[in-house]
Amino acid sequence: MVAGARRSRAAGAVALLLAVCTATLADALTLDAVADTTVALVAAACAGLAVGLTSTPSATAAAGALGAGLLTAANQVGRPGADSVPSDVVFYLLLLGGPAVVGALVAARGRQLAELRRLAREVEEQRDAGADAARLEQQSAVAAAVQHGVIQTMGAIVVQADGARRTADPADVRRALDAIERSARRALDELRAQVGTLREPAAVAEAAPSGGGDLPRRPRPELGPTDLLAALAGVPLAVEATLGDAARGPAWANVVAAVAVGAPLVLRRRHPAASAAAVLALAAAMSAVLTPVPATVTSLLPLLLASYAVGAHARRRRGRVTGLGVLALGVPLLSAVSPASGRDLDGLVPTLLWCLAAVGAGTAVAGRSARVARHRRLVDELEAGRDAAARLAAAQERHALARDLHDSVAAAMTVVCLHAVGARRLLEPPDVDAALATIAATARHGLAELRASLDVLDGPPEAPTADRVGDLDTVVEGARRAGVRVDLMVAGELPDHCRTLAARIVREALVNAARHAPGAHVTVTIAGSPDGVAVEVSDTGATETAPATTGTGTGLQGLAERLAAVGGRLEAGPLEPRGFVVRATMPTAVLPA
Repeated sequence: MVAGARRSRAAGAVALLLAVCTATLADALTLDAVADTTVALVAAACAGLAVGLTSTPSATAAAGALGAGLLTAANQVGRPGADSVPSDVVFYLLLLGGPAVVGALVAARGRQLAELRRLAREVEEQRDAGADAARLEQQSAVAAAVQHGVIQTMGAIVVQADGARRTADPADVRRALDAIERSARRALDELRAQVGTLREPAAVAEAAPSGGGDLPRRPRPELGPTDLLAALAGVPLAVEATLGDAARGPAWANVVAAVAVGAPLVLRRRHPAASAAAVLALAAAMSAVLTPVPATVTSLLPLLLASYAVGAHARRRRGRVTGLGVLALGVPLLSAVSPASGRDLDGLVPTLLWCLAAVGAGTAVAGRSARVARHRRLVDELEAGRDAAARLAAAQERHALARDLHDSVAAAMTVVCLHAVGARRLLEPPDVDAALATIAATARHGLAELRASLDVLDGPPEAPTADRVGDLDTVVEGARRAGVRVDLMVAGELPDHCRTLAARIVREALVNAARHAPGAHVTVTIAGSPDGVAVEVSDTGATETAPATTGTGTGLQGLAERLAAVGGRLEAGPLEPRGFVVRATMPTAVLPA
């Protein structure tokens, strides 16, 4: 749709230009000198500007050439013999081509600015992604280091539990249980600290504005083919000065003088103001002695090239102002030194305006060159940071794995603590043996989970890691062995990934109930439907003999993040008058979190 609208505007602008030129020719065929009126010239220049703003370079060139041909024919018909055909062609090409070039430069500037803004946004996003990836990678490395230490702790717990089961001395059993509890609590403290670090918000990189700032000072350009071509701008003037109606003096002298007028343009890029001054000075000398330059049309070519160079190649604003001053003084001086018959006072103001437009076009091109340089720098930055998004995705996967491992291991260590405390209070052989067996089994399960997952955490993840939480019934049975009174009700069908996530939610809620509301009765309700799965875990609150404690909430926060990632939701809060409830919902048509 946008491309179609752009083509429509371009076609309309070309049609307008051709209509103006055709109407001018038609009027010239019926009226006298209409092609030279101000209205016709202004309309043609405006149409050329519109074509440059909307059309492609090839379409602009074709329309400009055709329009110049129509206007030349109109002037030749309306004012037969007043101007030569080459003079008319050059004049009308400048009349239409100048505004068209300005329009094309303005349009190009708009497109480049839009592209620069887009690239700048991408660079800033890449910088933020790189900063986030570096932070997450560092956190994952720390998490891995902590978990390697936890592996040793859990291995020691397994050894201590198995050793205590083989001894008959109650004192040895008590010491083993004390050591197991201390080890589990120490591991919990380390894990909680690390979970807090993992859940810190991402630090946004303080990046400098992309593509902004001043560009390095441009080196002086070396002379090239375009400079030599520009120096030949006096050749058309030489032809007109020897063959035109205003020719005066020896032909050879006019040729030498005209070529000399264009010669300073070879240095127009290195010394734009000085080059313009030399062109005007040599033109003034030629006008005073030989053919008056203001009476020629082709003299506009070297003059406009010099003016363009002032805008495009002046290094500072002061240099551009100096060049404008040279033009503002030199053009009237050129007319003043010419003989009265060769002065074109009516064309003085238009010539100054053309020079000003050429300076403006050069300034626009200089800005375009600066934007192109910034464009290249942005592209280089994008190329250098093209892997930032991939790094961030990999780091987020490792970060999520580290977080889940912390939560799962924290739950295992809590179970170990609860069984160690309970067994130490009872010290009855059957109960102690069951508690030690649970401690050993829990520690072994945690060890297996850690060792299997650290292979992924220590290196780049190549595939999603399977969830190792365990079955829902296993989670509930483990809580019951730890002394938690649990009622489980499941209704409806649960997809595998929903069952795994529900087991994780239930495990966290049961661990919290055992830790913070000992003695409470817990009810677990899970309902599955085609639209989603709802999980509710509520407890009756701590008993008076075992008051409640307050937790950090990091486990529930991790579950909330996990559910949000798959389109689910988790809410948790106190019940009235006592107790606590965790409610979660998740859609069924999702991939595992």
